[in-house]
Amino acid sequence: MKFLKACTVMAMAAALALALAACGGNAGSSASSSASSTSSSAPAASASGSSMAQALAALDGVKSVDPVDVSGSQIYAEKYVVTFEQPLDHKNPSAGTFPQRVEVGIVKDAKMNVMETDGYLLFDQAIAMDDAHELCSILSGNYIHVEHRFFGQSRPASLSNDGTDGWQYLTSENAAADYHQIYNELSKVLDGPWAATGTSRGGEVCTSYAYYYPEDMGLYVPYVGPFSGGREDPRFYEFVYTKIGDEKYGAEKAKEYRDLVSSFQVELMKNKDVLAPALKELCEQQGSVYREYVTEGNLFDLVVAELAVQEWQSNQETSSNPSMDVSFEGMKTVLAMPEGTDSEKSAKLEAELQFLFVLASPTDWAANHPAWPYYVGAASQYGQYHYDFSYLRQACEAAGLGDVLTVKPEDEENFVFKMVFTPEQQQAFAYDGAFYEGVTKWIDTSEAKIMFIYGSSDPWYSLRMHDTDNPNVKMFVSDTKPHTVRITDFDEATMKEIGAFVSEAIPLQ
Repeated sequence: MKFLKACTVMAMAAALALALAACGGNAGSSASSSASSTSSSAPAASASGSSMAQALAALDGVKSVDPVDVSGSQIYAEKYVVTFEQPLDHKNPSAGTFPQRVEVGIVKDAKMNVMETDGYLLFDQAIAMDDAHELCSILSGNYIHVEHRFFGQSRPASLSNDGTDGWQYLTSENAAADYHQIYNELSKVLDGPWAATGTSRGGEVCTSYAYYYPEDMGLYVPYVGPFSGGREDPRFYEFVYTKIGDEKYGAEKAKEYRDLVSSFQVELMKNKDVLAPALKELCEQQGSVYREYVTEGNLFDLVVAELAVQEWQSNQETSSNPSMDVSFEGMKTVLAMPEGTDSEKSAKLEAELQFLFVLASPTDWAANHPAWPYYVGAASQYGQYHYDFSYLRQACEAAGLGDVLTVKPEDEENFVFKMVFTPEQQQAFAYDGAFYEGVTKWIDTSEAKIMFIYGSSDPWYSLRMHDTDNPNVKMFVSDTKPHTVRITDFDEATMKEIGAFVSEAIPLQ
């Protein structure tokens, strides 16, 4: 899974705030002021100023409290990186411990607390910025951002990406227990209601937290959270190649865009002999280390197949990368580049290489990638989408290239796990479907208030949580947004419906 950190959204918070106010909540003026106020009034906490650092340090399990400079912030009165000592196994404390980092941002005029259950690691660059989740501005909430166990700096020193020991503790249940412990401690010093949220893998993790600890939070808000129906879900690529974009663009225009992506993939495969070795060399020059199974050929096939996912996930008609246009128009521009002379052909090949590297970087499948632990969880519990190369293979054959793929049909089962794991790890990280079966059944009877946010032109929409008649669970789908969908993207009528549900879950005083 290509991971995407939740974007900070502040600008449109007032719209939902007004909807909340209309439904009886008091978040109207406070949400707006939390986004723009520069006052230093006391936050929703039982301690403030320098006493907050002391209060945090006194909590059970806290190893360190490191202040973050907020002198230039328009949001935060205070911010800290708090490191907790957590059990490797919450059911067996004797197994040992590991450090877990938590970003605690005290928002000016806060009335509640928002915990983001990140599916990955905390980025120091984001911590140094005004990085509060959009729910913090909408609901005037303090921002508690938790680094997932075994990612980033939140891992035991003995844990190795090349081994199997210790990874058995990377489970949904242990991760949920981490959040539960952090909530129990921080609620001693942070007053007011609590909500949890997460995006992409973090959205799945947020739902997992609700599943194990439904009474912790007044509201759980998973964004674009996927739920794979097995270790490798076949629905994903079928959606990407046959249905994605229909709701947003209409069937005819969406097919034009899907065909454009396929044409670009075929163009890349046409130049595979040149691009494949150059791509792998470029990644290795930047420090990527790959398993023995990873060859120039199968890595290139994987990246070209992933390109379709990334184009629809975060780009489409607008490029997500400021340094290069990787939108549909960017594809058209590269495809139209002349190649009549040697210099023109060389320039086009360079453009194709850079486009592929920027959009679907093969560094994600390196054994030393920071998000590598994702695959352990995917292989053992959460699942992953199946890489179905048949669509790419058929497109290449139709274009007269023959079967140019290194990956053969018999290679496709567990293909991505063979790319990222050692043979020993492939055996050790066995899939257990109990979590998926449990959470998808539980959602129909959940007493926890859960609000799912999806975009229908997102590839991950194909793996969304199923619809339910449970009044405690709501699903809101934007037909115009992909993986970057936010609450503030919805129309006024939907915002009012969201506001009513939120006010019922966490009425603010």
